[in-house]
Amino acid sequence: MTANFSRSDFDCLLQTQPAYPSPQMVDCAKTFAAYREFYQIDLQGATHSGGWVTSDEYSVFVQGFKLPNQLASALVIHGYQEQAGIMSLIINHLLAKGISVYTYDLPGHGLSGGEPGKITEFEDYGKITRAVLTSISPADDLPLI
Repeated sequence: MTANFSRSDFDCLLQTQPAYPSPQMVDCAKTFAAYREFYQIDLQGATHSGGWVTSDEYSVFVQGFKLPNQLASALVIHGYQEQAGIMSLIINHLLAKGISVYTYDLPGHGLSGGEPGKITEFEDYGKITRAVLTSISPADDLPLI
């Protein structure tokens, strides 16, 4: 994928915003393969899933990189004015260590809805994170980091 990789490449999902985890990712398999290539994400045997989670007025795009024999799960959250793909070095490192990775685009970032940097209450970040944790259902018997 070229430097012109953009949000519009995901129109196949953005129009319906299916709930996480979505089987509709198959419809956009080429787009997600290009996304992984662009950000140099090495699946290392993991399955890549995606979809949206809603918390109050926010709809955030969630991705999972789940290993078949994971040792733990990690939730990785990007910084201000970024999006999940930028966390590829951390994603790759954790996958190499046997840790499944879940990540999401904060409101107004990446594929998530909303205006960048605009959130009603700081507490909303906690509500969103709890909603994401509920949707990803990490293994109860394994650590979540």
